[in-house]
Amino acid sequence: MSAPWANAAGWYEGEVYLFLGPVVGTLTPADAHAVLAGEFEDGRAGASVAGAGDVDGDGNPDVIVGAPGSGSLYPDPGVQPTVYVVSGPFSGTMQLGSATAVLLGDPNGAAGTSVALAGDVDGDGRDDFLVGDPDLSVDHSEKGAAYLVPGSVSGTRDIEDVAVRFPGTSLWDGTGYAVAPAGDLDGDGTADVWVGAPGAEWPSASVGVAWGMSGASTGDVPVESALAIAPGGVAYSSHAGSLAGGADVDGDGQPDLVVGAPNAGYGSLGGGAAYLY
Repeated sequence: MSAPWANAAGWYEGEVYLFLGPVVGTLTPADAHAVLAGEFEDGRAGASVAGAGDVDGDGNPDVIVGAPGSGSLYPDPGVQPTVYVVSGPFSGTMQLGSATAVLLGDPNGAAGTSVALAGDVDGDGRDDFLVGDPDLSVDHSEKGAAYLVPGSVSGTRDIEDVAVRFPGTSLWDGTGYAVAPAGDLDGDGTADVWVGAPGAEWPSASVGVAWGMSGASTGDVPVESALAIAPGGVAYSSHAGSLAGGADVDGDGQPDLVVGAPNAGYGSLGGGAAYLY
């Protein structure tokens, strides 16, 4: 459970709370087995969280925590968007600044708005993960991007130096607002990934698009080279504002995808919808 607006020691550092199962009844932060505490004012640690499997290969489950700050609309010059890989075991209060890996995003972006486990994409036996930065400026235009980060990463690094990048195509696409595992879309034996761009145009109106990207990618790979595309049908519905993928829901042997469109006008204006592909 996360509280990115928590004022633990100052102003919106954020916190993440870990509860041991079985989880029953009413729980409060005081009941947490461990607390992961943000390190910067206005960092908003916990804006996104994901179980990371065993990223660092030490046999303990890990956790990914996004701290995107306040984004490009209201940037805080004292805060750099950051993603943390925290290795278990967990207990007590743990400072995110001491994480196994600290990944620094563009100071004018919002890396860590979304995070997700991707599976072992590169075949090294460690789980890899995804990071979304929908505010990132690409070619001097705020298109957003998603990053595929190897699980072997450690220490403090600039995310651009260690990750495959999937940049958006147009201004205000919001690429990376949501990310998710995809399973193996193209049958090449490598896990692939989904990247959500809720502001993307397809072909012209801002209907939102989920892009299925190859896990075998290297370097900088624009989303228009996608293996699969799941566009929305209604403008400004925020289609692909949330994603869940990788599971075979209908039992046909192929990984499926669930796409959220919270502003789709079903039942009432902006009632929202989810689509299963």
